[in-house]
Amino acid sequence: LSLHRGDIFAFMDDELIEALCEGKRGYTFKIYDEMNSRCADLAEELGDEWSTRRVGKTLWTAARLCASGEKDLTVATSTEEDGDDKKIAVKT
Repeated sequence: LSLHRGDIFAFMDDELIEALCEGKRGYTFKIYDEMNSRCADLAEELGDEWSTRRVGKTLWTAARLCASGEKDLTVATSTEEDGDDKKIAVKT
């Protein structure tokens, strides 16, 4: 579905489930729906250039980089114009 409707569907990856969903990893519709909803919310927050699929791919890439020893990009912050840090972390 994510290939044909990336605007509303993310691909279900282990890395996304672990980053976005509480509890034990699973492969149920309930878990997919939670993961996909979180990706959609993040895409909306990030703006028009972001789709649900793009958020998912970005989080997957960040998780794979982290697993290979790179900096954990899933807990990064960005500085807003007023100087306050805006947390863009997926996991809390």
